[in-house]
Amino acid sequence: MQTTQRTHSFLDEMNDKLFKPRGLYAMVMKYIPQGTRPISVQQADLNTIIRKENAPHKSYQNFRAVNAGRSYGAIEMPDSAPLVFPALDEAAQTQDPAKASKLKSSMAFVTDYYDKRAQASYLHKNPDQRLDLPKPDFGTRVSDPNHPAFRGSWLTLISGGKIPPKAERRARRREERIQAGVAPSRKQERKAWKQKRKLMKQNVLYLMIVNLPTEQEMEAAKMQVQQQAGMR
Repeated sequence: MQTTQRTHSFLDEMNDKLFKPRGLYAMVMKYIPQGTRPISVQQADLNTIIRKENAPHKSYQNFRAVNAGRSYGAIEMPDSAPLVFPALDEAAQTQDPAKASKLKSSMAFVTDYYDKRAQASYLHKNPDQRLDLPKPDFGTRVSDPNHPAFRGSWLTLISGGKIPPKAERRARRREERIQAGVAPSRKQERKAWKQKRKLMKQNVLYLMIVNLPTEQEMEAAKMQVQQQAGMR
């Protein structure tokens, strides 16, 4: 109970000293779409929730017991074992030298290609990685998994990556509207709210930082809550 009070006191202090002077307000909210009340205010026992979430699972304890080695930094990783294909090596030994040479060269090409694809995918997903990996060089754009032509729809594919995917075009237009100071329309706000609802999970505490409402907005919100409570 004392920890919970300290948590709320800390949040109030941060609102007074940090957020409110900047026109913001921080609060902890829980998303309950099937709630009987539209809005409710409760004292959240954050200490109990943190203990529950931080409790290690049994499977993780077993994993940690088996993997007792230590690694310091993102660069120090164990050396991986080389890939071995006994069936292919055996097939290459039983054939004549010409076919065996072709098979081995094909195996080396396929292995090198998939290794380059894995490196390119890793570098694309982790642009800020600390591993000193050279950028893979592909002979054609078809073999490059990160080529812009293969990052969107059929229109992006046909244009060779010159026309960006729909998500990138929307993000670019939204950034241009923000820089121009144009407020989003009601339709865009509803669409954005639907996307946020898909990301929000039920019965989870969220730390939200919102714009500090004015006195008029607070009075209007109170009246709306009272009207909804009266209708119920």
